[in-house]
Amino acid sequence: MTPSEEVAIGFAGERGGVDTHPQTGVVAAIDGEFFLDDGVKGGREAARLLLEAYLEQGDRIEPPQGCFASAIWDPRTRQLVLVSDRYGHRPLWTASIDGAFVVAGELKGLIAAGLEPRIDVQGWAEFLAYESALLEHPVLEGTRLLPPAAALVAGADGKERIHQRWEYRLQPESDLDEREFVEEFGRLLDLAVARRLSPDTALALSGGLDSRSVASVLLSRAPGLPALTWGAPGSADLELGTKIAAAAGLQHRRRPFERGYIAARAPESVWLTEGDSRCFHVHLGYARELRETDGARSLLISIGGDHLVRSIGGPLATGGPLAEPLAFHGWRAKCVKDELLDDLMTPQFADELRGRARTAMLAALAEQEGDSLARIRHLIFKCQPRKIWSQVNLFADDLAPRDPFDDHDLVEHCRRMPERFRRDAVVQRVYLRQFPALARVPNATGGLAPGLRGTRERLAVHLKRNRDRLERRLTRNRSMARQGIGDYAADLRHGGLLALLLEPRTLERGQLRKEGVRRLIDETLALRERHTMALGVLVTFELFQRQFVDGDGEPLSAPGSTEVIAA
Repeated sequence: MTPSEEVAIGFAGERGGVDTHPQTGVVAAIDGEFFLDDGVKGGREAARLLLEAYLEQGDRIEPPQGCFASAIWDPRTRQLVLVSDRYGHRPLWTASIDGAFVVAGELKGLIAAGLEPRIDVQGWAEFLAYESALLEHPVLEGTRLLPPAAALVAGADGKERIHQRWEYRLQPESDLDEREFVEEFGRLLDLAVARRLSPDTALALSGGLDSRSVASVLLSRAPGLPALTWGAPGSADLELGTKIAAAAGLQHRRRPFERGYIAARAPESVWLTEGDSRCFHVHLGYARELRETDGARSLLISIGGDHLVRSIGGPLATGGPLAEPLAFHGWRAKCVKDELLDDLMTPQFADELRGRARTAMLAALAEQEGDSLARIRHLIFKCQPRKIWSQVNLFADDLAPRDPFDDHDLVEHCRRMPERFRRDAVVQRVYLRQFPALARVPNATGGLAPGLRGTRERLAVHLKRNRDRLERRLTRNRSMARQGIGDYAADLRHGGLLALLLEPRTLERGQLRKEGVRRLIDETLALRERHTMALGVLVTFELFQRQFVDGDGEPLSAPGSTEVIAA
């Protein structure tokens, strides 16, 4: 939108749509989908629903639930209204470029429109510490990310205002009955999956509790649905996901990682996630093949369960002193830790970064409500789209991502969960006992079958602790990946990806200290230490600068797309 009030609005991709109201001239464009009781709505039908909601409610619009980014032009008020989904899963970036207000679903769109790309030191200070920028903090100067559950109204006079329509808040009720709560959880999960099912849907199936819970619904809703499990050969996810698929009767595909898969896919990962995800997290890119092998056009993926249904470790599991703001910063800053800053960064760049992440974390926690633990849960829930959900961009151009654990009704139900239900994944373990074949398979995280209870469960916990202690002693200086999806340190020995951190082009930026970075690389490749988190964010940072700031652009292997919503 320019001072002359010329407006262009549209979408790019398979799931977008535009609709116009002939009487008023109001135009609505959407990129994404709505999830309703009568099924998934996309394309022009979704744009029509958005337009109807706007004409009825105005710029304080409450759109249907879904995964989308949208823009509405109202010629009556000469206003552009940008609307994000409740969780901010499909981003909307804005910038002022040559006097024009420009909006795009990707940073690539803003650069293509003329934005001069420069790194935002604050955003990258947070990424280097936490593996993600906090909240809406940008990674490019001069850009702004629309918050989740928000409507931004931009007038032709240059004035802007934001309406925030929802915010995640825990409201635990201590007197809830476990059996009744789990029964309602199952009912709402069933509805959440049903709202996201279509004939061309597939399932991302790991060895964990979340996708297993979704698979339990598919037993009756969509028997024989295609499912894909990926992981390093011999990894827990690959082996247990295969067992779960057999128990659920799904049409299953296994995808073992090829040797050197991280180095081969990391540049593409940075290009598609645009600096919102550590580039070693390339795994979701394997889902793209479901389009060719099974004709899938959408994917059920269980990303939201971690922070919605249970405690996931650290301060979130223990509370107490570890949940205090400074202690939480120390626990959360697992990548370039405070004590590594001077070792890995040049003095000038270290001074630029120093304290920025910690200060931003403390400020963000102070803005939340409740006790220390509640504040942490609120913040992590809000940051999840930047840190985790952004990885769906590795397949979103081919498959529409749909997460049942983002369902509005299910989220509202779980907000009431007392803390005792969150510990040890109580709700999901009790729920899965209704499906004995699924409950007998151990969980990839923890290694215990959800169906265990009483003495058998206590004995299994005791045996597992002893087994873990023995394995830690035996594998202290060796790489044996049998947990999760794979072993980053072992795979990075192939492909030469880490060498780019020592290239002249990288060091000439004046950001990294050659000696400190070389030490981390040598120790990791020799499997003496595992510095994969620190090295992962450093490689991501360098690849981002090459692709987005230097102008190298799209890697040869990346499909990529630029989705401009409005300009």
